[in-house]
Amino acid sequence: MTLINILNTYSNSDTNCTNTGTILSNIHKTYSSHELRFVLSIPKYKAIYDKIRDDVYANKYISTIPRNTNKFKLGLSKIYDICPVTGTNSKVCEFAHIVPYSMCESYEQDDPNNGIRIDMRIHRLWDASDNWLELHPLSELSGTAVFKVPKRHSNNPIVLKTVFEFIDKPIYNISNETFGYIKRRLIIDNMCWS
Repeated sequence: MTLINILNTYSNSDTNCTNTGTILSNIHKTYSSHELRFVLSIPKYKAIYDKIRDDVYANKYISTIPRNTNKFKLGLSKIYDICPVTGTNSKVCEFAHIVPYSMCESYEQDDPNNGIRIDMRIHRLWDASDNWLELHPLSELSGTAVFKVPKRHSNNPIVLKTVFEFIDKPIYNISNETFGYIKRRLIIDNMCWS
C-alpha cells in the first residue's frame, strides 16, 4: 500500500483510537524521509498527515494505549537521580520517552535507553503539540546532547522567553543506545514540521 493510499484510507474512515498511533508509527518506519516529504508537499496529503499527527500528539488517543512502564521507570531511576538539564530533584522530574511511546516497537516502550528523566517543564515543552524544544546530539564520542529551539520558533519571543533556561545546556554521559533514539526522534520531529 502506498503512502498516498494510507493517507486517503485514513481520511475516508472513522479510525479508532489505537489505530491512529499505529498508522503514524508505520508511516515513519516504512517510508523514507524523501518519500514522506514528496507526498507531504501536496497540500491535501499534508493536511491529512497533520490530522493524524495532531490526534496522536494531542493525547486524544494515546491515553487509551495500555502502558506497563514499571521497567521503564525503574531503569531511568537508576540512570537519573536529578534532571540532567536543570539539576532539580527527582520529585519534579518526569519519565519521558525520547521516541514517543506511540511510535515505538513493543520492546522499545520499556527500554530505559529510550528515555530521560527530566524536569516536568522541559517535558511539557518538548512534547507540546507544536514542539517548542528539540533534543540534539552533540557528540556521540563523549555522549553529549543538548536541547535547542527548533528553527521555526527561533524568532518567536514567547517561545524564547519560555525556554531560555533549558537551551544549550549539555546533557552528559548518554549511552550509544540512547544516542540512537535521540537521532531517531530528531528525524521524526523534522519530518513532522518540514
